[in-house]
Amino acid sequence: MNWLRLKSRPLNITKVFLAPSVFLTPLGLWICFGKAGRLCSKCFNPFKWATGGFVSLQATFILAKLTLGQNALPDLAYMVFVAIRQISIMQKIYKFNTTKIKLQQLIKECFTIGSAPNTIKPEILQFNEACQMVPKTFIIMLSIILLDVFPAWLYSATTPLPIPVWLPTRPEEFPFAFLCLKCASSFFLFMSLMLVLGFFSLYVSLATACRLMTKHLNDVLAALSKPERFETGKNRDAEALTSNAEYNKSVRDVLFYAHKLHLNIIMFMDFVNANFSHVLLLEMWVILLGQCIMAFNIAKLAVLDTFRVVSLVQIITASTLLFSFICYEGSQVIKESQKIKSSSFGTAWWSFDQDNYLFIKMICLRAEEPLAFKIGSFNFPLSLETMKVILEISFTYFMFLCQYKQRN
Repeated sequence: MNWLRLKSRPLNITKVFLAPSVFLTPLGLWICFGKAGRLCSKCFNPFKWATGGFVSLQATFILAKLTLGQNALPDLAYMVFVAIRQISIMQKIYKFNTTKIKLQQLIKECFTIGSAPNTIKPEILQFNEACQMVPKTFIIMLSIILLDVFPAWLYSATTPLPIPVWLPTRPEEFPFAFLCLKCASSFFLFMSLMLVLGFFSLYVSLATACRLMTKHLNDVLAALSKPERFETGKNRDAEALTSNAEYNKSVRDVLFYAHKLHLNIIMFMDFVNANFSHVLLLEMWVILLGQCIMAFNIAKLAVLDTFRVVSLVQIITASTLLFSFICYEGSQVIKESQKIKSSSFGTAWWSFDQDNYLFIKMICLRAEEPLAFKIGSFNFPLSLETMKVILEISFTYFMFLCQYKQRN
């Protein structure tokens, strides 16, 4: 049996994870490869801890303002939204910091091809080429970020304080301390935005990587539907191929490769769901809460200052659009995983011996349920249906506010 010998190292997938590396590296939260990467990660570690500490302090002062002060309903809703956003940022810092090494090892293991049957060389080369391409969605994401998110941060520099917090004294009594607090709030608001954008881009990258592996598995199984690729003899009827030892050995080698690839996909999906599903759940609730607050303002039940309106419109719009990219990639993963069963049925199983027939049947049974990214512990798949539910909830709340306003 001829084998395609490849170097025992991961495929080059840096372009797939280009966007999260740009946003998470300045916070020391990215999985850096090589000595230079590890040194870079250590240099940026202070920014990570400083951001986490300042965000924690902000959340404490926001909760103090909610508890000690008399706040109007729009101010109360806005501060609750900001407080939950700060808690979600702390959750992301903790989760990224504790899982980046394991994620690095998982990516290396799933995208390392030491050797593969030479009969599926075209599929291997196609997979390698797909891993070296920047996903088109990243260009759209970058445009959304530049046009929608960063202007909100730039506008915050002209406000007295970007985030409403409780202050023990008046700003006029300690102008220098207040100026330092304002500059720190503006800077760490920028770092927090980078963290949120890094989370969205990382999830899209993880979904893209899983989709590429699943598509490669379908391509490998599709190759088994062509017996001529594994047997060069003229007699290719079912009875002759079933008793052909060389042919069945070639098929078995490909099945072993497909089996390992399928297990890697399941392991990859389980890791993402176990470590990031609850982070995604809280992020979904933050987006939903922001949309409800925007509906509250659009219904003109309250009037907020300009910065709050601008920041809410831009950040919530961008977050909703970026979350829709996650839902879209999640739907693509589900769609590709649903093809595994049909790809297994599409193989030339009638020409396999008993062992190979049971092997392909095992892969088919494992693919009974499609793979999907989950949201929290609700076993709810991440797909475009999720985005539809969020928009329906926001629209229902908006219509309720409009009817409430008309009656009063």
